Amino acid sequence: MGLIRWVIIVLLFYLIYLVLKGMIRSAGPRHEGGERDRGQAAESQAAVDLVQDPLTGVYFPRSEGVASMVDGRILYFLNTENRDKYLLTRTGYRPGGEG
Repeated sequence: MGLIRWVIIVLLFYLIYLVLKGMIRSAGPRHEGGERDRGQAAESQAAVDLVQDPLTGVYFPRSEGVASMVDGRILYFLNTENRDKYLLTRTGYRPGGEG
């Protein structure tokens, strides 16, 4: 009978442990939107491909930039003004045929 009593006591302590563990988890910090929304937000942030403007060094989403072929490479610029300044200082080329 002694062994069965010890097994029951160990099981009771284990059940108490699981209940307390669940209570501590649920009492943790609450975030608006819950676990699932936070995971989706992190996933969507990770999907954004950032590039650096070679003129200013600013990072921005590639989809919002202006692409231009320079020395056989595609460079992405924040806007057309930055692209034009970069091309003028780097190659002496002025878009629009002036120069």
